Amino acid sequence: MSEKQQTENEATEEELLSARVKRLQVPREALRDYLDRMRPGRRCTFCETGLYEAAPAPNGGTAGLVSTPVPHISGLGVWFYSATCTICGDTRLFHANMVRNAMSEEH
Repeated sequence: MSEKQQTENEATEEELLSARVKRLQVPREALRDYLDRMRPGRRCTFCETGLYEAAPAPNGGTAGLVSTPVPHISGLGVWFYSATCTICGDTRLFHANMVRNAMSEEH
């Protein structure tokens, strides 16, 4: 593969990644509301004292995203939202595509 083709492929991968991330960006409040509908009160299942809060994205207002790589497939991963207990730090992962789809269906 030529250097030009490799650069074009990398640009295309960057655009695809950017589009995926943009689709999965939701306000923290929206994810918190979803969690509250799924588990009213959002009480921690580990310490039973704290509440689960949607982890923030580094830039602020949106819910943070975590990705995990798919073994043996370069550039492919599974995306999750996370919620962390305000007291003990217990962290739960929620499959981002499933949550996003469920949130879209509710409105």
